Formats: sequence, C-alpha cells, structure tokens
Amino acid sequence: MQRLQAIGRGCGQRGGGVNFIREIAQLIFWHLRRCASLMMVCLKEIVRAAQDRYYDRRFGIHTCGEDDKLEERSLFKDEILYRPTSFHRILIMTDYLKLKPKDVFVDLGCGKGRALALVARERLKKVIGLELKRSLADVAQKNANHLKHADTEVEVVQGDAITFDVREGTVFFMYHPFMYKTFTKVLQNIRESVNLNPRKIRIVYFDPCYAEVLDNEDWLVREGEIGHTKIVVWGNISPPYEGGARGG
Repeated sequence: MQRLQAIGRGCGQRGGGVNFIREIAQLIFWHLRRCASLMMVCLKEIVRAAQDRYYDRRFGIHTCGEDDKLEERSLFKDEILYRPTSFHRILIMTDYLKLKPKDVFVDLGCGKGRALALVARERLKKVIGLELKRSLADVAQKNANHLKHADTEVEVVQGDAITFDVREGTVFFMYHPFMYKTFTKVLQNIRESVNLNPRKIRIVYFDPCYAEVLDNEDWLVREGEIGHTKIVVWGNISPPYEGGARGG
C-alpha cells in the first residue's frame, strides 16, 4: 500500500511537472504575442511618421511634431494641445468627402495646417484654417504661402472658435480641438448660421469625444465613419429650421 502511494505521488509529481511546463510555455507564448503586437504598433507608427515626412517634403511644408505649450487661452480655457492628423487619414477623408467648387472647408483648430494643405489641392471656393495659438497660426500661414500643388488659396485666421464667423463654411473639420463648453457654443453658432444662411453643411469630426452631443441634435444626422479612420461625418437635415437637442 505504501509503495502504491509512493508511485501515486510520483505520478502526481510528474503530472505536476508537465502542467508546470505547459503553464510556462503558455506564458512565454502570451508574452511573445504581446511583444509581436507591440512591434506591429511600433512599425505602424514608424511607417506613418515616414509618410508624414514624405508628404511634408512633397508639398513644401513643415507640419510634423506636436505642441505641448498653452499660450493664448480661449474664453472658456478648454482648448486641447495640438496633435496633427496623419496624412493617411486626411487623404482617405478628402477622397470620401468629394468636395465641390462651391464648398468652403473650415478646419477648426488647424494647427500647422496639414489638413489645409491636402484639401487645398481641390478646387474649392475657399479653404480656411482657424487656430487659437498665434505661433501655430503663423506656421500654418507660412506653410500656406509655400504650399505646392494647391488649386485653392488658403486663409489662416488666428482667434477663438467661439467668436469665429462660421457663416461661409460648408464643411467643418475638427480633431477634438476643445472641450465641451467651446464645442457646444461652436455647434450653436453653426446651427444659427445655417438658419440665417440656409445651406448644406457637414461636420467632420476626428476622434469624436462628443459624438453623442451631435447625435442628439435634431437638425443633424450621422452619415457614418469614414472607413476605419475614427473620422465621423454628420450632415444637416434639409430644409434647415430652428432646431436644438433631441429630447430624451
């Protein structure tokens, strides 16, 4: 009996050893998969960075790099630090939008003017960039002045989105440039401008933190996301009317 118990313990130990090896193998495999995923993310970032620098050189502009300083402040002091949208996303966006000669494209929070540069390749009525920070607005204007392959002149305005005149705009692009108070005020300004100057408009929102706010506006309808870019488009309902937020 004692011998049988010893053999059983030995088998248990051997089984435990097999289980231990299996667990170690699974752990190694999990870490390898995680490392591979991280490597893929890093490779994608490297490729995107290389693409951005290529397009900068191609268009004769300088838009790479982020900004980590707050200088001028908006009325509600809720602006977001500048981060450029990748050229890859903007190219997909412009292909989707099918902009027309009568369109006025407005980039709310244009930064160094990357989106302006690509959109200006189209023949539009006007391309306007609004930027709160003067140093970034100056860079955007310099880029606009040196832009190659442009069919539409670019106008850069330095100022607060709250007081910006939106009456001309037909396409409003944003990469989450400000927080809720400014966002809702700008949205109100656009709605009022459509009531005063009836026209078809679209709001093109990258990284749409306030998508629910737009979805709840009864004068807007969501068109959907552009591919897998995290750029979502809303358009106004025709005919325009005195609208507001949808009820619950």
